[in-house]
Amino acid sequence: TGNYVIQYLVTIAQTGLDSTATGTVVTVNSGAKMYTDLPYSAWFDSGASVTYSYNSIVSSSVAGQRFRLVAVHSPTSPFTVTGPVTITGEYCIQYQVTFAQSGLDSTAIGTVVTVNGSTKTYADLPYALWADSGGSITYSYSSPVSSTTSGKRFRLSTVAGPASPITVSGSTTVIGNYVLQYSVTFSQSG
Repeated sequence: TGNYVIQYLVTIAQTGLDSTATGTVVTVNSGAKMYTDLPYSAWFDSGASVTYSYNSIVSSSVAGQRFRLVAVHSPTSPFTVTGPVTITGEYCIQYQVTFAQSGLDSTAIGTVVTVNGSTKTYADLPYALWADSGGSITYSYSSPVSSTTSGKRFRLSTVAGPASPITVSGSTTVIGNYVLQYSVTFSQSG
């Protein structure tokens, strides 16, 4: 007669990632698992301890795209194996949205663009942020933009890119195009 140990199947899975996902998605008992390894299933003895950690950000082979961890559906890590279990990391796609300018120079002072209520100056641009697919970004470019040089300012002529608010559906760049203006003084004598 032999002594038997009960084993249970533990499955580690994901939703929301696609074949462009690169790098480690989840670490299970110190073993790194990539997109192509998932779902990962292994047998564990009843009473064994299992640790796991999903990466909060998973890179993509597509420029301007990545994946953000939204939730983990399962027992929290570490857990003791008492039966079969499936752990799922839920991800959403994020895209990079960039705000830039043309026509300004280093004399520009003050707010150039306001993005989701946050003001950005000439020194902050280009400004890039990651946003969830389907999310909304509001922005507005300032006009005119002042200059440290007396009698000089910058007027917004056009904005290239999607109008505000942007519904995020891909990586995009918005550019505020400025033209230089000078103050002209007319005087009359006599």
